[in-house]
Amino acid sequence: MEQSVLSRAKDVEEASFTFKNGEPYWILHQTRQHTYLQLDEQDYFLWSMLDGEHTITDLIMEHLGRYHSVPYTRLENLLLRLRENGFLSDLVDKTAPSPVRRAIG
Repeated sequence: MEQSVLSRAKDVEEASFTFKNGEPYWILHQTRQHTYLQLDEQDYFLWSMLDGEHTITDLIMEHLGRYHSVPYTRLENLLLRLRENGFLSDLVDKTAPSPVRRAIG
């Protein structure tokens, strides 16, 4: 299983909001690059674990335990969006295989 760890960029502000239907969402603002991302509850859960300590495998297993679903596609898409918009401090070459794909073999 994948043992890579990723961490959030330091120059990120977060704000939480609630849609009219009661669903929470978060807006991330990368202050250095002036980019924004909107995250739903499950994406924010994964984002909050990008602390330089948790491995990709940890993220998958924690999400599975909390939401009872395996987040392969969700995590891969989230990491791609975070990388493209400067929200990760560990910027990996985009041509390299996805850490999620490597983790699931």
